[in-house]
Amino acid sequence: MGAKISKKESTCNEKFESQENINHILEPNFDWAIAKEKNNGDDDNDLKYDYVFPKEIQEGYRVHSTHFALKHVCNGNYKVPLKQHLKPGSKILDVGCGLGLWCEEMANEFPDVNVYGIDLVDFPSKIKPYNCKFFLGNVIFGLPWVDNTFDYIWSRCLFTEIKSKHWLPLLLEMYRVLKPNGIIEFQGGDGYALSAGPLLEKVQTSCLNAALELRDIDLRIARRFGEIVKLAGFKDINESYQSIAIGRWGGKIGEIWASNLKESYLTMQPWLSSYMSISEDEYNRTIKEIVDKELDEHKTYINHHVIWATKKPYYKYYWL
Repeated sequence: MGAKISKKESTCNEKFESQENINHILEPNFDWAIAKEKNNGDDDNDLKYDYVFPKEIQEGYRVHSTHFALKHVCNGNYKVPLKQHLKPGSKILDVGCGLGLWCEEMANEFPDVNVYGIDLVDFPSKIKPYNCKFFLGNVIFGLPWVDNTFDYIWSRCLFTEIKSKHWLPLLLEMYRVLKPNGIIEFQGGDGYALSAGPLLEKVQTSCLNAALELRDIDLRIARRFGEIVKLAGFKDINESYQSIAIGRWGGKIGEIWASNLKESYLTMQPWLSSYMSISEDEYNRTIKEIVDKELDEHKTYINHHVIWATKKPYYKYYWL
């Protein structure tokens, strides 16, 4: 059922070994926030962010908080012109749906549309909208649907989960199950915090190298993901990004991202501290100092990327 990959296509990652295209600094983009420059006579020109949070951001555990924070940053659950694209009976697929929050919200927003989610984890909630279905499965082994099934395929935060060698085969599978003129959308972080202090710079540089060397995961793939989408055959590729503050300086959303950063690096401690040749205690102290001090001192932030594209339509030619 999976897509067949030619030898030429399977070596696509080798084409991206050069970092020239992704090492240039992107200008911060905080357009999603209502920003007002302080005018109190100081020269620091700090920005004051007057956020209007949805209620759900204020409570709930980390996964829920992250979901609603990203929804706030992106001004909704999707960036594509979806309302004019979907029709009654259309089908939506979330690849790597996690706990299914996005699927359930989309099913409620589009009650005449069928929403499907697939992930490796089981889904704790047995109560879901009638038009929402979940499937267990490892997407790198293929998608369990026939060709041309879905009108829209969406995926978020998979850039840190999928090995580099699996991305093109997975995209070809998505292309297969997407209808002609269907839309695909990816969202995810760059994987490299910007305006970082010296401690975070050292840790994340080690993390980037270790993830690639030990696990074949390119944490910066979001910066060049549009090129791989193009290799898979998609057209009309659109790329954009929003910057998200990390730390107390970014308000509630900044605190959520600081917590994400802390939890992520503490989870990686067993293999990353060994890779860095430092003790567990030294590693944990470093992460604590980064979160408690460095993020706010250096106004650290990360870029959240959005890439969407369409599948080429089929053309029929008739000869008389």
